[in-house]
Amino acid sequence: MDRRRFLAGVGGSCFAVTSGCLAIDARETPMVLSLVSVDRGPEPLSFEIDLREETLTETRAPTLDIAVTNRGKKSAKWEYGGGVGNLPFPQRVYSADDRLVIGLEKEVESQLRDTSRGCARLEHFVAANGIQHTSLEPDETIRNRYAVAGIGGNFNGVCPEPTTYRMEEQLGDYGEWGFTIKLD
Repeated sequence: MDRRRFLAGVGGSCFAVTSGCLAIDARETPMVLSLVSVDRGPEPLSFEIDLREETLTETRAPTLDIAVTNRGKKSAKWEYGGGVGNLPFPQRVYSADDRLVIGLEKEVESQLRDTSRGCARLEHFVAANGIQHTSLEPDETIRNRYAVAGIGGNFNGVCPEPTTYRMEEQLGDYGEWGFTIKLD
């Protein structure tokens, strides 16, 4: 009799532990990205973000367009690391906690890990190294599409934590610019 109660207890515990894990996986996908805040651009730069696709699923990463306009009377120029020049935001920027990366949409999509469950993610993000620059004449605007994805080795489970993430970059002598996003 004691043996039966013991086995029933162990079986019930295993079921409870397993079902809790399965519930977490199912609850976490899809996730929705939203913009929490966008910094004002350091003078004379003005930035805009347009959220294009807000859903993070097993196969797709959220996308957004970032544009920068030079509102000054002289040309503006800054440098950053990467392999592609004349971008409004660098080719790759990690969140402050290294759990998310924002990069050019085509580069992120080409490196998404094949997932059968959980969120689309990267094992790590590979982008060309080097020093690039962005140069804008007065009233000139440049725009590019970016994607946001989790970095597989830097979070527990199969999706990033549902919380806020800060993305920012130094723009040479102009100062820092960034934005905060939230995943739910």
